[in-house]
Amino acid sequence: MKAAKLMFTTLTLATLGASAAAAPGVEETTAEFESAFNSGNAVQLAELYTVDAIVVAPSQEIVKARSEIRDFWAQKIDTGTSRFRVHAINVREDGASAYQTAAWSATVTSNGKASELYGEMTSILARQADGSWKIQQPAWPYWDQVCEDVA
Repeated sequence: MKAAKLMFTTLTLATLGASAAAAPGVEETTAEFESAFNSGNAVQLAELYTVDAIVVAPSQEIVKARSEIRDFWAQKIDTGTSRFRVHAINVREDGASAYQTAAWSATVTSNGKASELYGEMTSILARQADGSWKIQQPAWPYWDQVCEDVA
């Protein structure tokens, strides 16, 4: 597992600035997502999604409405997930859509024991009338991959 974490960290550090120039609005949405998640604000998280957004989470039903998206993230927060980070690897804008590939990490505390989770994800974002970006569809291959216990 330490080799996997080293590879994840190396990939993250090598790509942290790769997409900032390509789509600063997407980066702002990503930063708002991290902030809302880490402050425990599921309502604000849901507002970062388009009205027609869907969340495709591994081994779970597809979430289709903002209220369901709010509840989905509230459940993650309420069950001990914290320190959520998204590290953009690549962002490509194509008119009113943007495609983001990213690595993510989070800490989950259960029964007083903290573990680090990590993975990769892709997201489709839609440009709004005011020029901002909202998440239309995120997808990741897994959620519960434990990298190693956090001391």
